[in-house]
Amino acid sequence: NDYSDGGLVKRVQLPLASLIAQVYGRMPGKRLKLGPDDEPKALMRQFARWARHGHFNSLDGGRDYWRSLAAVTLPVYAAVGAKDAYHASPARAEKLIKHLSSQDISFRVFGRNQGDGHDFSHYDIASGPAADRVVFPAVNAWISRHAA
Repeated sequence: NDYSDGGLVKRVQLPLASLIAQVYGRMPGKRLKLGPDDEPKALMRQFARWARHGHFNSLDGGRDYWRSLAAVTLPVYAAVGAKDAYHASPARAEKLIKHLSSQDISFRVFGRNQGDGHDFSHYDIASGPAADRVVFPAVNAWISRHAA
């Protein structure tokens, strides 16, 4: 997570979410209608730290995930929603996949400009009603092509 997108809202929300998680023992995402589940306080602290410092490390700082991504050589299918401008925007997803060493990377943005008839968000790309019709068949086709 970083502040490259999401603007001022993200600069306020991430530290606030981390604080709420520390106080309540978890981030009540479901109750606040910010997602389908609550998030652990350690994860919220990690997200806030990543954004503040621009790092992508384990919570204890011992593992650099950016560096670890270079060891990924398996085929990769990366997909994001065109409407996700906060969690996993297309630009941030491209930044992540550039760290991979795989020679077989498929990157797909799901949205109207790609002919999908719907601009997917962070959540509905996996759990929205259009995911069954649009996203899952595309993922299944990729898996089928790569099945040994």
